[in-house]
Amino acid sequence: MGVGLKRLGVLLGILVMGGAAGAFLFAWSGLYNVAATSGHWPVTEWFLHFGMRNSVKTQSMSVGKPPPLDDIAMVRLGLGHYQGGCAPCHGAPGYKGSPITDKMLPRPPWLPESISVWTDEQLFWIVKHGIKYAGMPGWVAQSRDDEVWTMVAALRSLPDMTREEYQRLAIGDAGGRGSAGEGLTVCARCHGDDGAENGHVPRLAGQRREYLEHALRSYAISERASGIMGPVAAELSEREISDLAAFYAEKRDVPFPDNPSNTVSNVLCRKHFEPSAYFHAG
Repeated sequence: MGVGLKRLGVLLGILVMGGAAGAFLFAWSGLYNVAATSGHWPVTEWFLHFGMRNSVKTQSMSVGKPPPLDDIAMVRLGLGHYQGGCAPCHGAPGYKGSPITDKMLPRPPWLPESISVWTDEQLFWIVKHGIKYAGMPGWVAQSRDDEVWTMVAALRSLPDMTREEYQRLAIGDAGGRGSAGEGLTVCARCHGDDGAENGHVPRLAGQRREYLEHALRSYAISERASGIMGPVAAELSEREISDLAAFYAEKRDVPFPDNPSNTVSNVLCRKHFEPSAYFHAG
Protein backbone atom coordinates (compact mmCIF):
# COMPACT_ATOMS: atom_id res chain seq x y z
CA MET A 1 0.00 0.00 0.00
CA GLY A 2 2.84 2.35 0.93
CA VAL A 3 4.72 1.58 -2.31
CA GLY A 4 1.60 2.28 -4.36
CA LEU A 5 1.09 5.68 -2.73
CA LYS A 6 4.75 6.50 -3.27
CA ARG A 7 4.50 5.66 -6.98
CA LEU A 8 1.32 7.73 -7.25
CA GLY A 9 3.09 10.66 -5.63
CA VAL A 10 6.02 10.35 -8.04
CA LEU A 11 3.64 10.18 -11.01
CA LEU A 12 1.75 13.27 -9.87
CA GLY A 13 5.03 15.10 -9.37
CA ILE A 14 6.14 14.20 -12.91
CA LEU A 15 2.81 15.37 -14.33
CA VAL A 16 3.02 18.69 -12.47
CA MET A 17 6.59 19.32 -13.61
CA GLY A 18 5.68 18.28 -17.14
CA GLY A 19 2.72 20.66 -17.15
CA ALA A 20 4.87 23.51 -15.84
CA ALA A 21 7.53 22.81 -18.48
CA GLY A 22 4.87 22.70 -21.19
CA ALA A 23 3.40 26.00 -20.05
CA PHE A 24 6.84 27.60 -20.02
CA LEU A 25 7.63 26.33 -23.51
CA PHE A 26 4.26 27.55 -24.80
CA ALA A 27 4.92 31.03 -23.36
CA TRP A 28 8.48 30.97 -24.73
CA SER A 29 7.23 30.11 -28.23
CA GLY A 30 5.18 33.29 -28.48
CA LEU A 31 2.27 31.38 -29.95
CA TYR A 32 -0.13 32.83 -27.39
CA ASN A 33 -1.61 36.00 -28.87
CA VAL A 34 -1.50 38.81 -26.28
CA ALA A 35 -3.19 41.33 -28.59
CA ALA A 36 -6.18 43.06 -27.01
CA THR A 37 -7.94 42.76 -30.37
CA SER A 38 -7.85 38.97 -30.16
CA GLY A 39 -10.15 38.87 -27.15
CA HIS A 40 -10.52 35.97 -24.71
CA TRP A 41 -12.08 32.58 -25.13
CA PRO A 42 -15.56 32.66 -23.51
CA VAL A 43 -14.46 30.21 -20.82
CA THR A 44 -11.39 32.35 -20.06
CA GLU A 45 -13.47 35.51 -19.82
CA TRP A 46 -15.97 33.78 -17.52
CA PHE A 47 -13.20 32.43 -15.28
CA LEU A 48 -11.44 35.79 -15.00
CA HIS A 49 -14.65 37.62 -14.07
CA PHE A 50 -15.62 34.84 -11.68
CA GLY A 51 -12.28 35.11 -9.90
CA MET A 52 -12.36 38.91 -9.83
CA ARG A 53 -15.88 39.13 -8.39
CA ASN A 54 -15.17 36.61 -5.66
CA SER A 55 -11.83 38.21 -4.82
CA VAL A 56 -13.48 41.61 -4.35
CA LYS A 57 -16.21 40.09 -2.19
CA THR A 58 -13.68 38.40 0.07
CA GLN A 59 -11.11 41.22 0.25
CA SER A 60 -13.75 43.88 0.97
CA MET A 61 -14.97 42.07 4.08
CA SER A 62 -12.43 44.03 6.14
CA VAL A 63 -13.71 47.43 4.96
CA GLY A 64 -15.38 49.37 7.75
CA LYS A 65 -18.84 50.85 7.81
CA PRO A 66 -19.28 53.61 5.22
CA PRO A 67 -20.11 57.17 6.23
CA PRO A 68 -23.39 58.73 5.03
CA LEU A 69 -23.10 58.77 1.24
CA ASP A 70 -25.99 61.14 0.45
CA ASP A 71 -24.12 64.31 1.44
CA ILE A 72 -24.32 66.51 -1.67
CA ALA A 73 -20.99 68.20 -0.86
CA MET A 74 -19.38 64.76 -0.67
CA VAL A 75 -21.01 63.74 -3.95
CA ARG A 76 -19.85 66.92 -5.66
CA LEU A 77 -16.25 66.43 -4.54
CA GLY A 78 -16.28 62.84 -5.81
CA LEU A 79 -17.86 63.80 -9.11
CA GLY A 80 -15.28 66.53 -9.65
CA HIS A 81 -12.54 63.91 -9.56
CA TYR A 82 -14.65 61.41 -11.49
CA GLN A 83 -14.98 63.83 -14.40
CA GLY A 84 -11.23 64.08 -14.88
CA GLY A 85 -10.03 60.69 -13.68
CA CYS A 86 -12.80 58.20 -14.43
CA ALA A 87 -15.28 59.44 -17.04
CA PRO A 88 -12.89 59.11 -20.01
CA CYS A 89 -12.92 55.32 -19.51
CA HIS A 90 -16.11 54.62 -17.57
CA GLY A 91 -18.45 57.22 -19.07
CA ALA A 92 -20.89 59.52 -17.31
CA PRO A 93 -24.55 60.52 -17.62
CA GLY A 94 -24.93 61.62 -21.24
CA TYR A 95 -21.43 60.44 -22.19
CA LYS A 96 -20.56 56.87 -23.14
CA GLY A 97 -16.80 57.30 -22.84
CA SER A 98 -13.94 57.52 -25.30
CA PRO A 99 -13.96 55.23 -28.37
CA ILE A 100 -10.46 54.19 -27.28
CA THR A 101 -11.96 52.21 -24.42
CA ASP A 102 -13.82 49.99 -26.91
CA LYS A 103 -10.44 48.48 -27.82
CA MET A 104 -9.33 47.83 -24.24
CA LEU A 105 -9.34 44.30 -22.83
CA PRO A 106 -11.21 44.04 -20.61
CA ARG A 107 -13.37 46.95 -21.68
CA PRO A 108 -14.04 49.31 -18.76
CA PRO A 109 -17.71 49.02 -17.76
CA TRP A 110 -20.06 51.96 -18.27
CA LEU A 111 -20.55 52.74 -14.61
CA PRO A 112 -23.91 54.56 -14.56
CA GLU A 113 -25.64 51.26 -15.25
CA SER A 114 -23.31 48.77 -13.54
CA ILE A 115 -22.86 50.24 -10.05
CA SER A 116 -25.78 48.37 -8.52
CA VAL A 117 -24.02 44.98 -8.64
CA TRP A 118 -21.52 46.07 -5.95
CA THR A 119 -21.97 46.95 -2.28
CA ASP A 120 -20.59 50.19 -0.83
CA GLU A 121 -17.74 48.27 0.79
CA GLN A 122 -16.87 46.51 -2.47
CA LEU A 123 -16.84 49.79 -4.39
CA PHE A 124 -14.55 51.26 -1.74
CA TRP A 125 -12.12 48.34 -2.06
CA ILE A 126 -12.06 48.53 -5.87
CA VAL A 127 -11.47 52.29 -5.90
CA LYS A 128 -8.77 52.10 -3.24
CA HIS A 129 -6.86 49.06 -4.48
CA GLY A 130 -7.66 48.81 -8.19
CA ILE A 131 -7.87 45.61 -10.23
CA LYS A 132 -4.86 43.71 -11.61
CA TYR A 133 -4.63 43.17 -15.38
CA ALA A 134 -7.61 45.46 -15.97
CA GLY A 135 -6.00 48.89 -16.26
CA MET A 136 -7.85 49.93 -13.06
CA PRO A 137 -5.33 51.76 -10.85
CA GLY A 138 -5.25 51.88 -7.09
CA TRP A 139 -5.88 55.18 -5.29
CA VAL A 140 -2.88 57.48 -5.49
CA ALA A 141 -2.91 58.32 -1.77
CA GLN A 142 -3.52 55.06 0.07
CA SER A 143 -3.84 56.83 3.43
CA ARG A 144 -6.82 58.93 2.28
CA ASP A 145 -9.82 56.71 2.93
CA ASP A 146 -11.91 59.88 3.26
CA GLU A 147 -11.28 60.64 -0.41
CA VAL A 148 -12.12 57.10 -1.47
CA TRP A 149 -15.48 57.34 0.29
CA THR A 150 -16.28 60.52 -1.64
CA MET A 151 -15.78 58.50 -4.80
CA VAL A 152 -18.18 55.83 -3.55
CA ALA A 153 -20.74 58.58 -2.85
CA ALA A 154 -20.26 59.90 -6.38
CA LEU A 155 -20.59 56.45 -7.93
CA ARG A 156 -23.80 55.80 -6.02
CA SER A 157 -25.29 59.00 -7.46
CA LEU A 158 -24.62 58.15 -11.11
CA PRO A 159 -27.50 55.78 -12.00
CA ASP A 160 -30.25 58.33 -11.24
CA MET A 161 -28.41 61.43 -12.41
CA THR A 162 -29.37 63.35 -15.55
CA ARG A 163 -26.83 64.81 -17.92
CA GLU A 164 -27.70 68.32 -16.74
CA GLU A 165 -27.27 67.43 -13.08
CA TYR A 166 -23.93 65.81 -13.80
CA GLN A 167 -22.78 68.86 -15.75
CA ARG A 168 -23.73 71.15 -12.86
CA LEU A 169 -22.15 69.10 -10.08
CA ALA A 170 -19.08 67.64 -11.80
CA ILE A 171 -18.10 70.47 -14.15
CA GLY A 172 -20.00 73.60 -13.22
CA ASP A 173 -20.02 76.89 -15.10
CA ALA A 174 -16.87 77.58 -17.11
CA GLY A 175 -17.49 81.31 -17.36
CA GLY A 176 -15.81 84.23 -15.64
CA ARG A 177 -12.48 82.60 -14.86
CA GLY A 178 -10.11 85.16 -16.31
CA SER A 179 -6.41 84.37 -16.68
CA ALA A 180 -6.68 81.19 -14.61
CA GLY A 181 -8.36 79.57 -17.63
CA GLU A 182 -8.10 75.81 -18.06
CA GLY A 183 -6.44 75.21 -14.71
CA LEU A 184 -9.37 76.78 -12.89
CA THR A 185 -11.81 74.69 -14.91
CA VAL A 186 -10.32 71.66 -13.16
CA CYS A 187 -10.06 73.29 -9.71
CA ALA A 188 -13.61 74.65 -9.80
CA ARG A 189 -15.04 71.15 -10.14
CA CYS A 190 -14.45 70.69 -6.42
CA HIS A 191 -13.68 74.14 -5.00
CA GLY A 192 -16.07 76.22 -7.08
CA ASP A 193 -15.20 79.52 -8.71
CA ASP A 194 -15.35 81.35 -5.38
CA GLY A 195 -13.14 78.95 -3.40
CA ALA A 196 -15.55 78.85 -0.44
CA GLU A 197 -16.11 75.88 1.85
CA ASN A 198 -18.46 73.12 0.81
CA GLY A 199 -17.96 70.92 3.87
CA HIS A 200 -15.36 68.57 2.37
CA VAL A 201 -12.66 70.75 0.79
CA PRO A 202 -10.50 73.45 2.40
CA ARG A 203 -11.33 77.10 1.87
CA LEU A 204 -9.24 78.73 -0.84
CA ALA A 205 -10.82 82.17 -0.97
CA GLY A 206 -8.63 84.83 0.59
CA GLN A 207 -5.70 82.61 1.51
CA ARG A 208 -2.24 83.97 0.82
CA ARG A 209 -0.98 83.44 -2.69
CA GLU A 210 2.34 82.08 -1.41
CA TYR A 211 0.59 79.43 0.66
CA LEU A 212 -1.59 78.29 -2.24
CA GLU A 213 1.42 78.04 -4.54
CA HIS A 214 3.33 76.02 -1.94
CA ALA A 215 0.35 73.69 -1.42
CA LEU A 216 -0.02 73.01 -5.12
CA ARG A 217 3.68 72.25 -5.53
CA SER A 218 3.57 69.95 -2.49
CA TYR A 219 0.65 68.02 -3.93
CA ALA A 220 2.40 67.75 -7.29
CA ILE A 221 5.39 65.92 -5.80
CA SER A 222 3.28 63.88 -3.32
CA GLU A 223 4.75 65.72 -0.34
CA ARG A 224 1.13 66.18 0.67
CA ALA A 225 -1.02 63.10 0.19
CA SER A 226 -4.16 63.36 -1.92
CA GLY A 227 -5.50 61.13 -4.65
CA ILE A 228 -7.62 64.04 -5.85
CA MET A 229 -5.22 66.98 -5.65
CA GLY A 230 -2.05 65.07 -6.56
CA PRO A 231 -2.95 64.18 -10.16
CA VAL A 232 -4.37 67.67 -10.78
CA ALA A 233 -1.39 69.56 -9.37
CA ALA A 234 1.13 67.33 -11.17
CA GLU A 235 -0.18 68.51 -14.55
CA LEU A 236 -0.04 72.23 -13.77
CA SER A 237 2.72 74.41 -15.15
CA GLU A 238 4.44 76.99 -12.96
CA ARG A 239 2.46 79.71 -14.75
CA GLU A 240 -0.82 77.93 -14.05
CA ILE A 241 0.11 77.45 -10.38
CA SER A 242 0.85 81.16 -10.07
CA ASP A 243 -2.36 82.20 -11.86
CA LEU A 244 -4.54 79.87 -9.82
CA ALA A 245 -3.04 81.00 -6.53
CA ALA A 246 -3.56 84.64 -7.50
CA PHE A 247 -7.14 84.00 -8.61
CA TYR A 248 -8.25 82.48 -5.30
CA ALA A 249 -6.11 84.77 -3.12
CA GLU A 250 -7.98 87.77 -4.54
CA LYS A 251 -11.36 86.34 -3.45
CA ARG A 252 -11.30 88.26 -0.18
CA ASP A 253 -14.98 89.13 -0.08
CA VAL A 254 -16.30 85.54 -0.11
CA PRO A 255 -18.27 85.11 3.14
CA PHE A 256 -17.55 82.39 5.67
CA PRO A 257 -20.38 79.94 6.42
CA ASP A 258 -22.84 80.81 9.21
CA ASN A 259 -21.54 77.93 11.36
CA PRO A 260 -17.85 77.56 10.49
CA SER A 261 -17.13 75.17 13.35
CA ASN A 262 -18.99 72.43 11.49
CA THR A 263 -16.96 72.60 8.30
CA VAL A 264 -14.02 70.35 7.59
CA SER A 265 -11.99 73.18 6.12
CA ASN A 266 -12.11 75.34 9.24
CA VAL A 267 -11.17 72.40 11.44
CA LEU A 268 -8.15 71.85 9.20
CA CYS A 269 -7.26 75.53 9.36
CA ARG A 270 -7.25 75.53 13.16
CA LYS A 271 -5.30 72.28 13.36
CA HIS A 272 -2.55 72.85 10.84
CA PHE A 273 -1.84 76.58 10.67
CA GLU A 274 -2.66 79.90 12.19
CA PRO A 275 -5.39 81.68 10.17
CA SER A 276 -3.67 85.03 10.66
CA ALA A 277 -0.61 83.71 8.84
CA TYR A 278 -2.44 82.51 5.77
CA PHE A 279 -5.55 84.64 5.43
CA HIS A 280 -5.59 88.24 4.25
CA ALA A 281 -6.81 90.66 6.85
CA GLY A 282 -10.11 92.43 6.33
